[in-house]
Formats: sequence, structure tokens, C-alpha cells
Amino acid sequence: MLLATQDFDPIDDLGTLEAAPRALLAYWEKRRGERVMPAPAEIDPLDLASNVLSFLTVIDIESDPLDFRYRFVGTRVVEAAGVDRTGKRASEIYNAETLEKIMAAIRAVLAAPGPVALRGRLDWLDREYRVFETVQLPLSHDGTTVTRVIGAYRFS
Repeated sequence: MLLATQDFDPIDDLGTLEAAPRALLAYWEKRRGERVMPAPAEIDPLDLASNVLSFLTVIDIESDPLDFRYRFVGTRVVEAAGVDRTGKRASEIYNAETLEKIMAAIRAVLAAPGPVALRGRLDWLDREYRVFETVQLPLSHDGTTVTRVIGAYRFS
């Protein structure tokens, strides 16, 4: 069970990303080409190695009010969280303080729209805390509006 999510710190130098976040960023950049962001149909998570796929999340953005639904949560993310959030809305599962921090990160992706990389710490009940880094990458059905976000995590 997630007890608390500490503040997120931005990672300004995307070149410092490691493991799954770095691999996903390279894949996303290749798919988008010269455009701001690729379409969801151009992203096939199965193109990624299994050690990257297991650290992925895919969320569908909902507006009015702003929320998101987990479309896909990789097995290593489920393992780290201790729960599979697939199909759940953020507003259904996070407390108000945590939800605001997470939605601030989502608003950053919507405003950019481009890669948003963050580092933070998760405090867990009956577990030692984990430090994570993530990259969150926008996808768009129409080339303008962010409708989905794909992210990758590294836990340490």
C-alpha cells in the first residue's frame, strides 16, 4: 500500500536517464521523428525488450475534470507498488495530497508537450523506501492534444 509520495524533482538532463526510462525515450524519439509527439498507434510496447516493458505505464488522459486512467501497468511497477492499478482512475486511488503532486506532473506533460523526467521517493508501509526516476512521454491521436502518456520507471 502506498503510504506517501514525496515531492518530485525534475530531471533536466535527459542524458542522465538510465535503464528503462532511457530505452523508452530513445524509442519515443525515433517514433515521433520531426513531430512534437507520436500517435498512440505508432507505439507498440512489444517492440521494447521485456526488461523495459515490465517497467512501463500507459495512461489515458481524461479532461473536464482532468484525470487519468491506467491503461497498462508493467509487472515490475505492479510489484513495486504492491497493487495492479490497471483500469483505475487516479482520482479513485490516491489521497488528495498525492493526487495533486501526480496531476502536477501530468499537467507538465500536457503543457510541454514533450518528455518530462522526474525523480522522487516513495514511502511504503512495511517496506523500505524506494527512490525512482521516470520519464513520461506524450502521445496524441490528432497530433496536437495529448490523449495518452507512456512512461517508464527505474527503482533503486
